[in-house]
Amino acid sequence: MSAVELVNLSKVFVGQDRREVRAIDAVNLQIVEGEFFSLLGPSGCGKTTILRMIAGFESPTAGEVRIGGEPMRDRPPFHRPVNTVFQNYALFPHLTVMENVSFGLEMDGVPRSQRRDRVAQALELVKLNGFEDRRPRQLSGGQQQRVALARALVKQPRVLLFDEPLGALDLKLRKTMQLELKQMQQQIGITFVYVTHDQEEALTMSDRIAVLSDGQILQVGTPTAIYEAPNCRFVADFIGESNFLVGRVVEASASGLVVCIDEHLPIAIPQPLDLPVGKIVTLAIRPEKLIVQPEQPGTAAWLTGTVVESLYLGTDTRLTVRLTANSSLVARRQNVYRTSLDTFQIGDRVQLQVATESICVLPEGRLPRPSVTAAAETPPVAVSSSQEAGDVEDSRRFPPLQ
Repeated sequence: MSAVELVNLSKVFVGQDRREVRAIDAVNLQIVEGEFFSLLGPSGCGKTTILRMIAGFESPTAGEVRIGGEPMRDRPPFHRPVNTVFQNYALFPHLTVMENVSFGLEMDGVPRSQRRDRVAQALELVKLNGFEDRRPRQLSGGQQQRVALARALVKQPRVLLFDEPLGALDLKLRKTMQLELKQMQQQIGITFVYVTHDQEEALTMSDRIAVLSDGQILQVGTPTAIYEAPNCRFVADFIGESNFLVGRVVEASASGLVVCIDEHLPIAIPQPLDLPVGKIVTLAIRPEKLIVQPEQPGTAAWLTGTVVESLYLGTDTRLTVRLTANSSLVARRQNVYRTSLDTFQIGDRVQLQVATESICVLPEGRLPRPSVTAAAETPPVAVSSSQEAGDVEDSRRFPPLQ
């Protein structure tokens, strides 16, 4: 059953100059009961507007919000089975922790004895036992966020809404709270709808993610699906780091494609995709999917190039490999050894391998302006592929491209 359903939901704001701004454009979405669902996108994409319409703080221009199958158009915020946790906590500074958490119950007329028990349960859930008599100014930022969460949980809403609640916390505390929120949601089983612009946060916590841009939902899926199989360049670029190679399809058959980069660098893509010859496409490849090896003349390689940048990042090293005058790829190599025995220097010739399924072909793109030096670049000696991700020793090889 859907906990939240958005049906052709739109929101138009009218500015002082009477110019209309379409913040949300005919969004349809179903959030399943008991899941951790994240609305992810850059600032201004409309994710907070959607959250506010679910909460009842904004009225839709068109369409409707349904919670538990019931339309919410005529219900004010305080009559909806939802509660919201904000980024700025919104705690009453003159009230104690217990008084802050029990405030909503008191407004609902819940008897004192029941309030006491439910507040104790909520504080135990957020690990704030013993803090009942403290005031917000006596708490750290993380503790204040826990109080805000307890105040929302104590009313036992059907859906709990989060508007970037961890944005004010430092990095280490934010990562700790991410894991605790996920564990808490699994423990209590309430539907969480979480707004964030932090890709890693969404990937860490969510059962499913909706990626938004300009008031529209571009893709909905699990973290794995969103990261490994983006459906457009925006999603591939916004979620994590990606390489993009734009080229033209020069061969298409049941065994796969050949895409030509920079008009002379052919790349074999052994994926049977229904794309016509001449179609401009974008190849998206995650840096960590690329395996970098010293160039070995005479051996099969997917691509070859020259290292032009090497950045040590602690856990891994970020290498930029130039393929042609106009095209480069970024690869990330995990630092397995403490010494520099397994590193590459600027100017080293290398060959790149990648698993077939790690190449995402996006039927969109715009060819870059050709460089006058592009013809001087040497094309790769061969193209190879592997059956399993990370298994570059697969025996199935593609012959050198002529």
